[in-house]
Order: sequence, then C-alpha cells, then structure tokens
Amino acid sequence: MDRPKAIVYIDGFNLYYRAVRPSGGRWLNIQALFDELLKDYEVEKIYYFSANIKAKARPADPDAPNRQKSYLNALKSLSRVEVIQGNFAVTRARSRLRLPERILNIRVPKKLRDDTWIPVWKVEEKGSDVSLGAHLIRDAALKRADLLVCVTSDSDLAPTLQIATGELQAEVALCLPAGTSSRRMQACGPKFMIWLSKGAITRNALPNPVHVNGKTYYKPDTW
Repeated sequence: MDRPKAIVYIDGFNLYYRAVRPSGGRWLNIQALFDELLKDYEVEKIYYFSANIKAKARPADPDAPNRQKSYLNALKSLSRVEVIQGNFAVTRARSRLRLPERILNIRVPKKLRDDTWIPVWKVEEKGSDVSLGAHLIRDAALKRADLLVCVTSDSDLAPTLQIATGELQAEVALCLPAGTSSRRMQACGPKFMIWLSKGAITRNALPNPVHVNGKTYYKPDTW
C-alpha cells in the first residue's frame, strides 16, 4: 500500500540557531532526517529557506559566508531538497545605547541614559518567512501532498498555518526544536507535532566530503 505523501518547509535560520547549532550537528542531512522522522509518509520534497550571510554583518567571523556556502552547495547533492534564497540587508543606522542606571557605583544621569546614540550595523533577513508561507499556501491550495510539515518555532508563520488548516482544510504538522513551544503555532490545529532531538540531528549527517556536479565540498573544520 502506498504511503501518504508529505512536503517539508524548513526555516533554515530558525532550524540552525534553535536546534542544529546547540546540538553540534552542523553538517546535517535534512533529507535523511525527515525520512527518519516521517516514516509513515513518503517525503516528496523538502524546501530549505535561507539567505546568504554577508561578511560585514559578522565582522568578528569573516569566514561565516564561506562555511554557509559550503553547506548550501552540499545540500545540492540531495535529490529531493530545493534551497530557496532570500536576502540579507545590512545597512548603517543609529541606535540608542542602553546604559544601566549605575556604572561602577556611579549614578548615570537620566539624560545620558535616554539620549546616547551610537552608530550600528542593522542586519535584517528578508524574504525567507514570506517565501516559506507562499510555498506552503500554494501547495495547500493545489493539494500537492497529504501532509505539509512546517519546520520552525517562529510564531510569525501562525497566520499562514491558520489559513492552511482552516480555509484550505490542509493537514499540517509542526516540527519544533526540542525544548521550544509556541502557543500561537499550536493553536493553528496541527495534525501532530514533532520535537527535534539532538540525537536525531547528530545521527543524520552528510558524508564528508560531498561531491556535486564534479565539485567537492568539505565539512568546515570550525563553525
């Protein structure tokens, strides 16, 4: 008997910072991971939504863009994974400096606390959440799978899931990093919920190196 079909939508940065980075499993095979987690389903497609890191956004870690590029290229070796890229906007801005009321037991005048401004880099990821929501709603409306799996703990996607489960009558599952929860997301009526464990992440690693289209990509030595 054929298994029901599933499509997975991954908020790449949410997955990385909430689950992958704390676990140490930074060379994650997301295709193998969701084949393991969704054994009762045939995972037809996995969308991975991300954005290219810019070096000036992380001056203390200038190699971060290269490490990310290696991983995104390695994902191309997975036949059912498609990477959807948004954008990072890095702009100069000014921000209030938050000072404590006392520094070294010296009281800071209120005017200084309230009116001290400093130049900063403003870093914003643009497009990933919107793109994830658009793909999920499209597939729900076209009934492209029996189950749509949203991998994020970002409650900004709650309205998307409410439309999918309510007006479009789609079956949606939530996949959250272990130890996290979102009442807004849970209120959207998911069919079931999965919590990503450290063990599930560390068990499912890409080979090292990965060969794609005649090129070779290695797991970075440091992250």
